[in-house]
Amino acid sequence: LVSREWVEDRKADWGVGSPLFQSRVEGEFCDSGEGILYPLPLLESAVGRDIESDNDREALGVDVARSTAGDLNCIARCRGGRMEIVATWRSPDTMRTVEKVIHTTTLTGCRNLAVDVGGPGGGVVDRLRQLGYEPAAVHFGGAADDSQRFRNWRAEAFWKLREGMERGEVSLPDDDELGADLSALRYIFTQDGRLLIENKDQCRRRLGHSPDRADAVALAYWHQQSEPSGPCFVFIGGQILDLAEGKIVKSSIGW
Repeated sequence: LVSREWVEDRKADWGVGSPLFQSRVEGEFCDSGEGILYPLPLLESAVGRDIESDNDREALGVDVARSTAGDLNCIARCRGGRMEIVATWRSPDTMRTVEKVIHTTTLTGCRNLAVDVGGPGGGVVDRLRQLGYEPAAVHFGGAADDSQRFRNWRAEAFWKLREGMERGEVSLPDDDELGADLSALRYIFTQDGRLLIENKDQCRRRLGHSPDRADAVALAYWHQQSEPSGPCFVFIGGQILDLAEGKIVKSSIGW
């Protein structure tokens, strides 16, 4: 038997409207019907998957929020299709977010960043650029690369993540909160036949919170899969950085 406290915690973490909550707490069968972007069997098959990839590039996806009690700031990491949530925190201070991002690049050795600029993320990108970083500024509501198939960038990025899972090229961490975020996403087709992911407000009503972990993972996967522009090396703070790979390749200390 599970305790009432455990159930209440799962409500807060997963949202009563998420398939994860309905399946694991209420014992309901959750189908893979039309409109469910990431069916539970697809997510479960990707958890801990052992994959091999010729693309060993790394990327960090940064979803920015300005909240002390609501939405999370989140950083996700993608290494050759292997996903992980590196950090989550709540803070209304975007400069604190910049500090966390820089700290994460130091810990991981990865400076290949994609940041959502649809809200407060614009200030984070501006400050990172002032400090010598080159983050990709991504607007979820902006135009898709394949605008004939997708209504906006958000739809394209999340669908590409789904396709990666279907091909067996994505490994997800054993993270129930990420699973709840992903399983709660829905899609529709617009009148002109393009795919559209429901907006965050709709998802927030189902989950009880914004799908911040899912957004960070989509950003990281998209950026990791993006074609590098070719070798580009810069000298920063006594180190040589490969901008195409987003990695420190050599330290000048002791040369």
